[in-house]
Amino acid sequence: DKHGNLWIGKEDGVIKYDRSTHRLMALPPAPNNTGEQAVTALLDLGNGEILIAAYNGLSILDTRTLTSRFITHDPNKPQGMPNGQSFLSLAKSQDGAIWIGTRQGLIKADWDKQIFQLYLPNADNPTSLPENAVWALDEDQDGSLWVGSHAGMYNFNPKTEKFRLYANAPNDKRSLAGNYTWDIHFDKDNFLWHCRDKWGVSLYDRNHYNFIRFKQDYGKPGTLAHYAKRKIFT
Repeated sequence: DKHGNLWIGKEDGVIKYDRSTHRLMALPPAPNNTGEQAVTALLDLGNGEILIAAYNGLSILDTRTLTSRFITHDPNKPQGMPNGQSFLSLAKSQDGAIWIGTRQGLIKADWDKQIFQLYLPNADNPTSLPENAVWALDEDQDGSLWVGSHAGMYNFNPKTEKFRLYANAPNDKRSLAGNYTWDIHFDKDNFLWHCRDKWGVSLYDRNHYNFIRFKQDYGKPGTLAHYAKRKIFT
């Protein structure tokens, strides 16, 4: 966060690492938070609060008081938080929107107004969300959202609300190394990195619209030490 603290998600809550004291503090889940509480993503909202995504719901952690509250579905608010979601990933776009990946689609949230829009696959629309589960999210410098799923990786244009799928082509070594996506991340130079287990890491070359693959090769310098990759940091 802006104070230099590191926040770590765990099976039942979060851990605060205070870099000034080098101490760890375990914080329990929010009250009324029941079910599978494993934390899948954290997002600093920039106002002293952290949004916590877990398999069983969303929570807000106040970093000043170290208290949290569980966000519940309100049946009286049709544009409110969708019911019955399992949350997987989080991102904040340049326009302030909060993007939430779930097992049941992609959600765009106007956090101040608490208005939520759900994007789902539509068999009659080839430019709709290709698959329900959204495992990874990041935004490029141009404001486009990139979405990782187990069907591949796709680009979402918020203005046209159209998705474009990037997937593995078995006979094309310049395609995505594998579709089963665990994480995607843009570095400071706006290069997109994609990782998945068993198939290594791919770098998207935006100038030539193809992918450069990095894989494991025992004994060869400059290659990956291991294929299995779940997260990537730059």
